[in-house]
Amino acid sequence: VEEAVNYSIYWTARFPNRHSNLSSVHKALRELLGYSDGAPGRHAALPLSKLSAEQPVLRLCMAVDPEICPNLEVREMLSDIFPSISGEDRIQRCADVLEEHCLSVFGERFALYQARKRLLCGEAIPAWSPMAQARETVFSQSFAYVTSRDSVVRPLYAMFLFMILIIWLSAMLREIREVLMWWVVVVRLPTDPGTEGHVLVANKKIKIESAPMSHKVFSIAAILIPHTVIAAALTYAGLELLMYSDDYFQLVSNSVALAFLSEVDDMLFAAVVSDRDHHVMGRVRPLVVTLPRNGRFPCCCICSGPMQTIAYIAGMVVVAAALEYSGYSGQEGKLEYGRQLLCFCQIIGSQCTAAQVFSGRATLDDVSSLSIFLGPLR
Repeated sequence: VEEAVNYSIYWTARFPNRHSNLSSVHKALRELLGYSDGAPGRHAALPLSKLSAEQPVLRLCMAVDPEICPNLEVREMLSDIFPSISGEDRIQRCADVLEEHCLSVFGERFALYQARKRLLCGEAIPAWSPMAQARETVFSQSFAYVTSRDSVVRPLYAMFLFMILIIWLSAMLREIREVLMWWVVVVRLPTDPGTEGHVLVANKKIKIESAPMSHKVFSIAAILIPHTVIAAALTYAGLELLMYSDDYFQLVSNSVALAFLSEVDDMLFAAVVSDRDHHVMGRVRPLVVTLPRNGRFPCCCICSGPMQTIAYIAGMVVVAAALEYSGYSGQEGKLEYGRQLLCFCQIIGSQCTAAQVFSGRATLDDVSSLSIFLGPLR
């Protein structure tokens, strides 16, 4: 661009940026236009008039994948590029340009873009468009993420994801409440053994009246603090994992995996603790501590009644709603990713640069209403 501005008429071979592929592009275009390396001209310059004539064909390289050529023809994007040939011939010519011409001009970088598009967009699914009376191509990833009726951006999936988030928050809320309750019990458990000692045994039942300070410190350092950190980290990681799930199968699979992780501590206890210790633990009566009435402990641990239930439900709903809103909106949200996927794979969207460059119709008629979330794409 700078060379075009400086010389107005010629594009020279002076390229200060050694990391770009402009030199190889320049060389390929010289060969394409019939300019040998020994041809006269300052710095092997190419006339911009010649480049302008080649520009419509080079512009087609933005499509990257030959499988998208039928869609471009249906959307009347190839008629301006190949005005002298018929529709089916235009599709074949488009495929030839993307398979050979663009690769010869732009080299390995173009081959890399083609490989990345196949990887990100998935398998090309051919279908017949009854409205356009022509073949069209839908890529599996964009179809599953945006176009299909049960895609990620549809309200049905969003509602299902919301329910899964509520279920996960419910499971972890139970775990966190148990951890908080243990903090209260350990902190409030007396250290004075009294006249009867720390432990009482009566009628084959074990009652813990108090605990030495060393036992309480060890319990806090070795059990409560790690348990608290693990519960908080698992809650956060689980929410992130569920939000990054992009289909129903993946969402359900991740939910089952998280349910398994939340029960690992119980499975380890059942697996490694001896039968004798299991029997002893079964004889231990629940610990009883006296709670103060001066508000020094959180209400989630000592409050009861319908207000506590309402507070828990409201908290879970607010957290799940806020998390899902942030996951769908914003520059890195699911809706924006869906728009980018449509642009990259299908060349669809009012904000898609490739669609604007090709002009024509913004989308196929039978996929023009992709989602109530995405809105009009024209």
